[in-house]
Amino acid sequence: MPNSWADLPGLSLTPLGPLRPRSAQDLAAGRFSIGVETLDRGMWQFDRALPQLGPLGVKWARVQTGWAKCETQPGQYDFAWLDAIVAPLLAAGIQPWFNVGYGNRLYLPDAPHATAVGWTPVREPAARTAWAAFGEALARHFDGRVTWFEVWNEPDIKAFWTPYEPSAEDYADLVVLTAAALRSGQPGAKVVGGATAMALSPAGLEFAERSLAAGMAEVIDAYSYHLYAATPEPRYARALPALRALVDRYRPGLPLWQGESGAPSKGVAGQALAQYEWNETRQAKWNARRTLLDLAAGSALIAFFHAADFEFYIVKDQLVPQQYYFGLLRGPDYTPKPAWFAAQSLCALLTDPLRPAPEVLLSVAAPAVAAAETCSHAFATATGTVVAWWQGHDTQQEFTPTGATLTAWTPSDLNFRDPVLVDPLSQQVYALPATPAAHGQTSWQVPLVDWPLLLVERAAALA
Repeated sequence: MPNSWADLPGLSLTPLGPLRPRSAQDLAAGRFSIGVETLDRGMWQFDRALPQLGPLGVKWARVQTGWAKCETQPGQYDFAWLDAIVAPLLAAGIQPWFNVGYGNRLYLPDAPHATAVGWTPVREPAARTAWAAFGEALARHFDGRVTWFEVWNEPDIKAFWTPYEPSAEDYADLVVLTAAALRSGQPGAKVVGGATAMALSPAGLEFAERSLAAGMAEVIDAYSYHLYAATPEPRYARALPALRALVDRYRPGLPLWQGESGAPSKGVAGQALAQYEWNETRQAKWNARRTLLDLAAGSALIAFFHAADFEFYIVKDQLVPQQYYFGLLRGPDYTPKPAWFAAQSLCALLTDPLRPAPEVLLSVAAPAVAAAETCSHAFATATGTVVAWWQGHDTQQEFTPTGATLTAWTPSDLNFRDPVLVDPLSQQVYALPATPAAHGQTSWQVPLVDWPLLLVERAAALA
């Protein structure tokens, strides 16, 4: 059905039909990833989500390895449960990448829960030796199937770095130890450092710099960051350029990965962003906005957290018998939320090879809306130029759609040929007339809403 804003005064939008999705197998490459974490703790049902993952169009999946689940007897490793995740992902055209983490009661007996979530082996000699042996065995077992290995998860917060206080120097030590072990088992292994919860805050930037300076910079192939903020634009605008500059001081051009980020469709005490009001529509809008910001910053990998809602949650020493609502698929029936359709749209339209295109100059002018409150970005993609625009206001406040004038100044190699408007949430495609002018300038009368709308080539959007 047409969107309500399609009939705003001054607009002339003609519905053309639904967007053509693209499955993972349809795409030769891509930078979008889906979170399939916590399966070491059995917090959701992978088999029920799997049929939806290929059609989503992601090309990567973050999988946690769970040392305690793999090694239940000293020196004996059972990777069969991981094989059962990796094989169907690869068959669907999705490349797994591993988050290698968490402790093991065999070597850290004080861990209160059997999964030893967050318990670090960095300071105990026997645990360090056993951890390195596990990393080597893991990399060797998956040689030829999994190449990228991220070391630990959110080491900058106490919930995932215990029983000690988070330490950038200790974390760097763990990364150096783990990188050597992984490459002993798989010489071509790629190592990701960071995975920081607070990477885009002053404290997180300090943690990043100290860990890079302590030896981590020399052994990693990418730096990953997480983001959880009620409104993503202010945090990204301030801190992501700072993170890029910081990393470049130690390893110029080292790829940045957004390895975990999302919003819930319902707030639950104890989960990230629980203090705000959420619903399925706000979740979809937030995810789409954040994804475009990651792309505009040039991030080499961009994750959607998470594939499905958690049935319960285990962190540190607690099992919380409460559903968590970060999934693109609903628990307990595994049906798609609006955020799933939004992610599928972005996977279909923002295809690699892709780069930000700052040489496309954009203006979004709307009555009674300050220019500083609007966001707009252009990209050069495998299927042509893509322009995205939205109102970047507080996600917790309702915004009334309005008409706007979108103007683009494009160099000749990025000119649109036959552009259409796509709403990623509804997956509806619209024709819209343009008002061309001289010197590469083109204007369109478009809606302005509080989630990204896209101008793309017709051939990329429709079958």
